[in-house]
Amino acid sequence: MYQNELLDNPSFSSQNAFAYISNSEIRAQANTSMEEIQIYNLAGRLIIAYTKINSLTFSKPFEKAKGVYIAKIKLTNRSIVNQKVIHL
Repeated sequence: MYQNELLDNPSFSSQNAFAYISNSEIRAQANTSMEEIQIYNLAGRLIIAYTKINSLTFSKPFEKAKGVYIAKIKLTNRSIVNQKVIHL
């Protein structure tokens, strides 16, 4: 029997979470609670991981070398957002 059902895909939004570095501090915000943030350099090496965040906002000192990094933000709804961040 043929059934015409729509696929159940979650709505995707590029703005459901974002991160940035300002004044040697890494900050992140999300519409859904964040579980973890991992920071990678451009070679793919894990630089630092912040775990057990459980908040919509995040802020910690970032005293790493100046450059470009990738922030991998894991949300409690199992979404993952990858964001390029620049440390000037």
